[in-house]
Amino acid sequence: MYDTHCISRGQWRLLHEWFEREARDLPWRTRRTPYRVWISEAMLQQTRVETVIPYYKRFLKALPSLDALSRAEEDTLLQLWSGLGYYSRARNLGKAARVIREEHGGRFPSDPAVVRRLPGFGPYTTAAVLSLSRGVDLAVLDGNVIRVLCRLFDLDEDVSQGSVQRALQALADRSLWHGRAGLCNESLMELGALVCTPSNPVCEVCPLSAGCLSRKAGRQSELPRKKKKAPRPFYRQAVLLLLNGQGGILLRRRPARGMLGGLWELPSLRGEALERRHLPSPEKDLALQLLASVFSGSPPKKDPEFIGTLKHEYSHFGLRLESWKLEIARSVVRESGPNERWVQQEELDEVGMSASDRKILADALQAR
Repeated sequence: MYDTHCISRGQWRLLHEWFEREARDLPWRTRRTPYRVWISEAMLQQTRVETVIPYYKRFLKALPSLDALSRAEEDTLLQLWSGLGYYSRARNLGKAARVIREEHGGRFPSDPAVVRRLPGFGPYTTAAVLSLSRGVDLAVLDGNVIRVLCRLFDLDEDVSQGSVQRALQALADRSLWHGRAGLCNESLMELGALVCTPSNPVCEVCPLSAGCLSRKAGRQSELPRKKKKAPRPFYRQAVLLLLNGQGGILLRRRPARGMLGGLWELPSLRGEALERRHLPSPEKDLALQLLASVFSGSPPKKDPEFIGTLKHEYSHFGLRLESWKLEIARSVVRESGPNERWVQQEELDEVGMSASDRKILADALQAR
C-alpha cells in the first residue's frame, strides 16, 4: 500500500525553505535538549499550542531539569498539569524520569529501543524527541503529518484503520531525508498546523502545492478520510462544594488509575445518560443523593444551594455539571477519610484539579 509514493528531495528543499521563513517562535524551539522537547511533546498531544505555552513555561520554571522532574512529588506534577487533561501523561513523566535517573545515570538515552520502553513513550514521542533533540533518523507520524501525506498523494483510505496508519508510517520512513530528520519532521508538522489545516487549507501559499495530487483533483478538503464516530453519550452530574465554616473545602482524591487519576476533586455523583443535552432545570434529587453519600446516609437537614450549570466535553463523553453549595456548622463537620482533605481557599492553587472543578470553584467563591 502506497509503496510508490515518496517525498522527493526537491519537495523537501521547498518545504525546508518555507519553514525557515515561516516557523513560529515557540519556547521549546530554543535550547533543544531531550528534556525540553520531551515536555513540550507530552503537552502538545491533542492540545493547542496557544494553550500549552504558559503551561510549558510554568513547568520548566518549577522543574528545570530531568533530575528535578525525577524527584518531584506526584501532587506537584498534577498541580502543574492541572487543566491540560490526559493526566496519565503527567504521571508518566515522573515515572520515566525516575527510570532515567536510576537506570541511565540521569542522562536521556539515545537508543530508540531503550527510549521506547520508558513509561509514556510510544512510537511518535520516541521519534519526535530523538529526531528533534539528537538528530536520530526517525520519522514522526501525527495528525498533521497524516493530513499532509494524504493530501499530497491523494490517499483515500480510512486513516483510523491500523493497516492504513502502518502504511503511512512506512511512507514517512521512506520519505525521510536521512541526516535531516528533525528538520523534516518539524517542517512537515508545521505545514499541517499552519497551511494544510483540517478545514480550509491555504493551498495558494503551500510550498508543496505544485505536486499536491489532491489539489489537482479538487478534493483536498475531503482528505484525510475518517470513519464517522458514534455520538458521544452525555451525562448529568451533581457536584458539591462543601464548606466547613472555617474556610475549608472538602476535596476527594480520584483513584490513581483511570480518567483524571490521582487528581483532587469536589465530591460528585453521576446520573443516567441523557437523551437530550438541553434540560430546563437541575435535578435536586441527584444532589441530595450525593450529599447523603458524603455523610454516609446521615446528611445535614439543611438543603444545598444551587450554584449553576457547566457543560464539559471529554473525548468520549460529555457532562452537564450541576454544582451545589452547602456551608455546614462546626458541630456537624465530619472527619475526612484517607482519600479526602479539607483545603483552605488560598491553598487551591497548589492542588492538582481538573479544569471543570477549578471553573466551578472560581465561580462559586467569587460570588460569595
